[in-house]
Amino acid sequence: MVDQVTQQTQFKPRQFGKYLLLERIGVGGMAEIFKAVAKGAEDFKKVLVIKRILLPYSKDPKFVSMFIEEAKMCASLQHPNIVTIYEFDQIEGQYYIAMEYVHGKDLQKTMARANRMQRRFPIDLTLYLVGEVCKALSYAYNARDPRGNPLRIIHRDVSPSNIIISFEGNVKVTDFGVAKAQTSKEKGPALLKGKLGYMSPEQVTGKELDHRSDIFSLGIVLFECITLKRLFLGRTDLQTLINIKEADLEKRLLRHPEIPEGVANILRKALAREKENRYENAQAFLKDIEDYLYQERKRPSSQDLQAFMHDLFPEEAEAEILPLDIEEAEVGLGLPGAPKPEGAAQSSEVPRVSTGEVKRVERPASIQVVEKPVAEELPPTRQARISPQATRFYLQDSKGNRFGPLTFANLLNLVKSHAVREDELCSTDGETWTQVKEVTGLKPSIEEEVRIFEGRKFLGDGVISPERCVYLFYDLSRKKRLTGVVVCRKGGIEKEVGFKGGRIKYVTSTAREELFGEFLVRSGAITREQLEQVLGTGLRPDFKLGDALVASGMIKPHVLPSLLERHLCERFWDIFKWERGWYGIYEQGLLEFVESPFELDPIPLLAEAARSYIPLHSITALLADYWNKPLIKAENPRVSISELRLKPKEARVVSLLETTETIAETIKALKSKEGEELVQRIAFLLLQTEIYHFKLTRGEKDFIRTR
Repeated sequence: MVDQVTQQTQFKPRQFGKYLLLERIGVGGMAEIFKAVAKGAEDFKKVLVIKRILLPYSKDPKFVSMFIEEAKMCASLQHPNIVTIYEFDQIEGQYYIAMEYVHGKDLQKTMARANRMQRRFPIDLTLYLVGEVCKALSYAYNARDPRGNPLRIIHRDVSPSNIIISFEGNVKVTDFGVAKAQTSKEKGPALLKGKLGYMSPEQVTGKELDHRSDIFSLGIVLFECITLKRLFLGRTDLQTLINIKEADLEKRLLRHPEIPEGVANILRKALAREKENRYENAQAFLKDIEDYLYQERKRPSSQDLQAFMHDLFPEEAEAEILPLDIEEAEVGLGLPGAPKPEGAAQSSEVPRVSTGEVKRVERPASIQVVEKPVAEELPPTRQARISPQATRFYLQDSKGNRFGPLTFANLLNLVKSHAVREDELCSTDGETWTQVKEVTGLKPSIEEEVRIFEGRKFLGDGVISPERCVYLFYDLSRKKRLTGVVVCRKGGIEKEVGFKGGRIKYVTSTAREELFGEFLVRSGAITREQLEQVLGTGLRPDFKLGDALVASGMIKPHVLPSLLERHLCERFWDIFKWERGWYGIYEQGLLEFVESPFELDPIPLLAEAARSYIPLHSITALLADYWNKPLIKAENPRVSISELRLKPKEARVVSLLETTETIAETIKALKSKEGEELVQRIAFLLLQTEIYHFKLTRGEKDFIRTR
């Protein structure tokens, strides 16, 4: 067993059918991509790319079908601006596509390099590049199948990572795996399989798509290539969706006066919120680009783009496509017929690898946090160097029950609130287990958050119970207009409810069952298997679960915001079921560090808590001494009846309260067992929000103060 592994592991060439895989050059949502070589007669060698479906997806008929559809569709596309498909097949159950290798960089990496070097794309060169993409999209949309039927292909994932620039200055579009022909049998709103930051408004709202969706996405690419700034990307998936839906380009153009008015007009046309106002097709987009360049007397070419790429990547541009000696690679693999080096030892022994299940290491393993993820999947080790952003964690309790996978952020949140003890077992592969405290990076992160939190002004604390919660949050919302955070604790569970001006911005929780993925499985939005697939293959430094689920087609983009909001609400409502707990109020608190597009009015949430979450026995016990006390409506309440968003039956109770004097009389008027519970819950809500109060004689305690 290896004692320690380095931050990056050298990929070793390996055989895959008739192809020799030289290096892994990328991992996508469903597949991994290799630079490979195919050998033929007379020492013929051809460098190409192998796109191979990931094992977790190879057993899923839906993803296999999507992969096959990509291969069939792309095979018919033959254009200089589209990556060519050579072959589609499977080896031992793993489907793959063999395609053209482009010696260059994708636009995403090119933009990142330009940004680091503080180099801007010349505007004329950017327009030339986008024009080449227009040619590819126009061809794909007008392409025909072998029978001559128009395919009307929509790419659906036009983004910088799918635009490749060769070091010779050629521009090629790749990854039509999420594309769809309009002649397909699938009708209606599409399952989106793209990247959130490059969607169109109709994609995020679940409307039916046409080729103008690609126009919008390409408009985003044009803006970002000119400015080297993200156009619609928000700090959260939901904020990104909102930004795209609004499609407010003007305020962003104001920040970039360097964009000529002629180019700004092209952007306005491409990025129009309503697709009817966009370019009719990619050819019209290209025409406006060419007209602008002609008016400006600019004639950018592939030679100009080639020179620009060589300036950005001088060493890589000059490097050989095949720096590796193929025969040496074959010797290393021990392939039949490969020549052996002189003096090579003849041995029939096969290196042994331990396959026994490791229940627990005898001494704590050290899981170290590094800045970059490891390049390859590694065997279990005692001292693995693991990136928190690129690793999934599993937990195991004293009974052997497992929970996960978790992100590093999830694990950090659980530990800092003591929901997970430092001596509990943790694993990154489900086989090698070590104590949580040995995960390097947890302790400094916790100490930093504690330092930040302790620097905030403490405003007060108290006891949490079902009968106290409604008034507590009503008071913080409508009376104090809190901007800060309420920390709620019960046992090992900690929640933080962030307020801004009395409105709820976020709710965090350390309860394992309240993670977003667990919520989605519990609510039936996705299956456990789908969650495992996404978490197992989408672990990038910028990984966001919502983004990955939408990109994989498991959740429709317009559904994601409502799921995120429901998740927040359920975390909040759970507090109202606590029989006993503690709360502390802090000014500002983590609001400076937790970004959220939400600003929810707590009042309707309090109504739902009183309706469905607070145990009836708690309400009954609280009202017992006031059953026959007259109820009086407040003259100027801070909350109106309409803000509660009552249901029809509940509104009827309110009407009865106006004609009867007491809770007992109102229950009697309804004449049903169901009515008794309904009256108690509505009366409790109205009293806690100070819309009503009891008429008391001198010396009797106010209802609110008896809580």
